[in-house]
Amino acid sequence: LPELLKWDKKTIQNRTITLLQKLNLPEGILSRYPHELSGGQQQRVSIARALIAEPPVLLMDEPFGALDAITKAAIHREFRSLEELTGKTTLLVTHDVQEAFELGHRICLMDKGRIIQSGTPREILYHPANDFVKEFFASNRLILEYKIASLSDIRPYLKSVLTLKTNESVSVWQALQELSTDDIDGQQYTNLVQAFALYRKTQGV
Repeated sequence: LPELLKWDKKTIQNRTITLLQKLNLPEGILSRYPHELSGGQQQRVSIARALIAEPPVLLMDEPFGALDAITKAAIHREFRSLEELTGKTTLLVTHDVQEAFELGHRICLMDKGRIIQSGTPREILYHPANDFVKEFFASNRLILEYKIASLSDIRPYLKSVLTLKTNESVSVWQALQELSTDDIDGQQYTNLVQAFALYRKTQGV
């Protein structure tokens, strides 16, 4: 595609190397065949190929569906942090509810080809359009609430100051994951969970 856009070889090379670095791929991967790559590497290469020409709109159909949970979580983090996605419209088709809530700014729930409800993750979870929507998310509801609540949301309910080195927009779920490895005595973890429980009550849960 870059060649069709008449990019020179130096520009193509620089752009390729930049994306490889951002997606944690070694340069040596360029000389390997697809069947020689791991599942995670194949998905990272697919993302790089989709982004290399800087398209204004990106359509991704089940891009992470074949990955194991650990690899998927790592690629989700990398995907969210890509500067190349800033200012782009990305349509991501997925059957993974948690993936939709982790990556989507807006979610469109469909059933048998019909749009049942569209809105922000928060709108869909706390203000379902009907019983179908409510029941669709019921089995994942608690974990989804953790993923859409940010540290700034629960800040008023914290009993003590968190020492996490992260910004206020990070989800409670992400913060808990960091604390599970960094919080030696578990006090901050407990503080965060209790603050979230108080916050939930304000959402009518």
